[in-house]
Amino acid sequence: MSISLKVTTAMLFMALVLGLTVVGLQRYLVNTEFQFLEQEFAKLNIDRIINRFSLELNSIDATVYDWSAWDDTYTFAQDRNAGYVEANLYPNTFLNFGTNIVLFVDLQG
Repeated sequence: MSISLKVTTAMLFMALVLGLTVVGLQRYLVNTEFQFLEQEFAKLNIDRIINRFSLELNSIDATVYDWSAWDDTYTFAQDRNAGYVEANLYPNTFLNFGTNIVLFVDLQG
């Protein structure tokens, strides 16, 4: 076997070992870190969504409480007074709240 063939074989073997080492490092170190970063990013976005829904729920809860504690609304739920509708239930009221539908329910449903 000639010396040039031995050197070429050794260089190809070293290149193969180096290539496999780089692939292994990438797979086990870099990809693992990317997966961790991706999970952290997903958790952050999920927390943002939960916080946004919580704020929206608090806003809806406050609005519902305001309307339910109002004596006129309580009376309207009992007697369905048309004057209450004309005085209070106009479209701009609900546009300000961002509400599409309002449901008034008494104890009988």
